[in-house]
Amino acid sequence: MARASALRKIASLGIETWIFLGPVIPSINDRVEDYEPVIRLAKETNSQVIIDRFRPRPIIIKFMNRKLNPIYPVTRNWWSETLKSIMRLCRDYGVNCITAEDEWKMR
Repeated sequence: MARASALRKIASLGIETWIFLGPVIPSINDRVEDYEPVIRLAKETNSQVIIDRFRPRPIIIKFMNRKLNPIYPVTRNWWSETLKSIMRLCRDYGVNCITAEDEWKMR
C-alpha cells in the first residue's frame, strides 16, 4: 500500500513512472487475479509496466518443489501463455506493457 501511495503521488506530479511486475512465478503469482491489480494501478497512474518471469537455477527449482508443492515442470508454453494473458489485460486497460527483455534491448 505504501508503494502504491508513493507511486500515485509521484505520478500526480507529472513524473514518468513505471511498475516492475516480476518475477512472475508458476503457481505462485501467475493468475489474472494476481496481476490485474497491478495493471489497474498502472492505468490509474499512467505508468508503464515492465514484465519479467522467474528464471530459477535448477537447485532453486528443487528447493521450491520440496517446500511449496511441485510447481515444476510447468507446461512448455507456460510463459508464452501467461505473457499473452498479461498483455491482453494491458491492452484492455490501455496500459503500455513490455517485457524485461524488450526493455533491456531498448537500452
